Amino acid sequence: MITAIDLGLIFGLMALGVYLTFRVLDFADLTIDGSFTSGAATAATLIVAGWQPLTATLAGTAVGLVAGLVTGLLNTWGKIHPLLAGILTQIALYSINLRIMGKANVPLLRCWPSSWSRSSGSCRPMSVWHCGPPATMRAWHVRRASTPMR
Repeated sequence: MITAIDLGLIFGLMALGVYLTFRVLDFADLTIDGSFTSGAATAATLIVAGWQPLTATLAGTAVGLVAGLVTGLLNTWGKIHPLLAGILTQIALYSINLRIMGKANVPLLRCWPSSWSRSSGSCRPMSVWHCGPPATMRAWHVRRASTPMR
């Protein structure tokens, strides 16, 4: 249920971007499909590289802004139809996203938050025993197993 709400809120932002460009600006722009993922790819890569999450998110936002700028420049200077300019940018961003990440997927779920500093250099993998409840259960089990039975 939480995952559905998270995805709905995220895709709601993307739909809002398409709505604003199409209805308010009268510019049929599909760049949002590529720029949204480019920002996420940039942020994920920087977080895994050891950057602070807020700084990585700001960098991802800047990458999305540059993608929108490219679409605008294709339209105004290149005299390309707005819909085609957005589609060209979107298609180009799919390849750029793979280049940014260096591979098809950058997992974030195994990152240990204490390594989110530039000094660590990269995100350490997190094992199951680093989590609070499993570690507590394991300590209780070891303590119980070490006490002699009556």
